[in-house]
Amino acid sequence: MLRLRTVGDRLPAGALDQVRARLAADGLIAYPTETLYGLGCDPRRPVAVARLLRAKGRSDGKPLPLIAASAAEARRLLRLDEGETDLFEALARTFWPGPLTLIAAAAASADRPAAGVAAADDSLALRVSSNPIAVGVAAAGGGAIVSTSANPAGAPPPDRPEAIDAGLLALVDLLVDGGPTTGGLPSTVVDLRGGTVQLRRPGAIAWDQVLEALSARR
Repeated sequence: MLRLRTVGDRLPAGALDQVRARLAADGLIAYPTETLYGLGCDPRRPVAVARLLRAKGRSDGKPLPLIAASAAEARRLLRLDEGETDLFEALARTFWPGPLTLIAAAAASADRPAAGVAAADDSLALRVSSNPIAVGVAAAGGGAIVSTSANPAGAPPPDRPEAIDAGLLALVDLLVDGGPTTGGLPSTVVDLRGGTVQLRRPGAIAWDQVLEALSARR
């Protein structure tokens, strides 16, 4: 396993080339986000996605969330109607980059994610992280990267490299060591489908803040 140490909140010179090489070879990467450490791979590569699911010990069919390198990259991956677009733009403008995950239908693009990333109803869950390291990793992955928590299914998610399960870490090809994260609650998950907002998971951003942001746009 290659271990890359960050310089402050940035990847050192040449590190993105290492990240790209590992992702292009179906590698798994552990990296810091604005809350906890994530486990990622290129979402477009079926072999990589299958490796990640095995590393997590998951066979439950649950979708894998993504971190996008920008709001524009996130929008490119989604199929939004007019009402959903209005909600997406308002919430992205207010809370991104940050710990708010949005759910919407996946776009029918040529580089759509591999099987196992989208939900059974063909929806995607994604956000733009406020951690520059996570954004850099997403950019190296072609605009988005899988960002599930770096722990075996059912185990506590780690907030620093030393807390990553040893068995899981043995399956990781590259660890981006950014030191401890802030920890705390995971991202808040909001469903935009149908042009209304539904809270799917409470988290770091309070539901009242989400509703207030949408109310303020009118």
